[in-house]
Amino acid sequence: MMALLCLMSACLVAAIGISAAKHWRAQAVIVAWRFDESLKAVRAQKPVPPSSNVVPAGQDSSSQLSMLVAEVAARLRAGMPTAEAWMRAWDRVGSAHLGSWEGIAEDGVPRSVARLARAPSWRDVRRDVLGLVRQRDALSWRHLVSSCGRLRRRSTVSERVSRRSAHTLSVACRLTQELGTPLAEVLDIVADSIDEAAAAEDARAIARSGPLTSARILTALPVAGIALGQLIGANPLERFCDGGIGTISAIIGTVCLIVGRLVSTRMITRTIDISEGVDPATMCDLTIAGMNAGASVPSIVRTLGRVGNDAELERIGSELVLGARWGDAWNPHPANAALLADVLEPAWSDGTSPVPLLTRAARQVRARRIAHAKSEAERLAVRLVIPLGALLLPSFIALGVVPILLHIGTNTFGGLW
Repeated sequence: MMALLCLMSACLVAAIGISAAKHWRAQAVIVAWRFDESLKAVRAQKPVPPSSNVVPAGQDSSSQLSMLVAEVAARLRAGMPTAEAWMRAWDRVGSAHLGSWEGIAEDGVPRSVARLARAPSWRDVRRDVLGLVRQRDALSWRHLVSSCGRLRRRSTVSERVSRRSAHTLSVACRLTQELGTPLAEVLDIVADSIDEAAAAEDARAIARSGPLTSARILTALPVAGIALGQLIGANPLERFCDGGIGTISAIIGTVCLIVGRLVSTRMITRTIDISEGVDPATMCDLTIAGMNAGASVPSIVRTLGRVGNDAELERIGSELVLGARWGDAWNPHPANAALLADVLEPAWSDGTSPVPLLTRAARQVRARRIAHAKSEAERLAVRLVIPLGALLLPSFIALGVVPILLHIGTNTFGGLW
């Protein structure tokens, strides 16, 4: 009877945890929706108080970078010089959270953006420490705190998304410098791309929250079972050291818990796929911008490879310039350029306009990302059944239930146990 009560208590704890997880997931959806609405308001260029030089807490670097890029584009359309537009927008929006303004390099990329596109290292922290020693002001202290925070979060999803956004912005600035495309138009493309990438990652995080919560609850159940055993006087810790059934149960439960945790964590981590290259949809948009500036297909492809540090794509553009056949030049090709190769082939072979196909392809990629994230989460939930059911549940039984059964058996049958 006591074992049945313990099992019922454990099931009740699990049910409460699942209910709380559903509530948290609903709250996450609401927060994501409100955040999306706020981004739409910013893109609609609603007035912002001049004194608001600090980006609200709760927005990651990608969101800050998106608003910064949109403001630079607006200043450029107002007739402001490029360097001044970047500097004033950075001082107003990005200085407190994205680092100090460091000027624009010869390739047209702001040095601060290039630094954000790199993985954070101790070199950045050391530079900010030296800056704090020289300046001894609040801004230098914020820069140091920002660098330390980026270094601490360098493996997180949000930091990887921010690095990819900064890399996309760097590529767009270099492309503008190479092809002469209007910078304001390209910056609008980049801002939309950053917003869309952040929204897609938020959708993936919400979709992963269900399987992740289930894994966390089942991982915590063995510990809860041990605590429950201690409360009712079963003394599971002593049972684990008895050198008999209790010790065997402890070994089996611990092994199952560790292996189950490692397997489930690896399966969840594999669903987080953030490549370092330019997004295929953004690549299509940049190609359209290059064509509007009068550049040819081979020139755009070669420039995309050169400004994106993609030697394979640069080789493809060079071979097309030399007259190579389309299929031969694109074999092999980078994974993120497969869509571009497929869409540009009719224009190269038959002379059709590539702009409608590029626009449609970019729109389809963005529209399918949310559905793809949801389907990934559903597949993950199915795949997690094996490690959760075959490893974590036996771990709960071995660590939480067996000591209680041994305690009941000892009290009931005495020396037989």
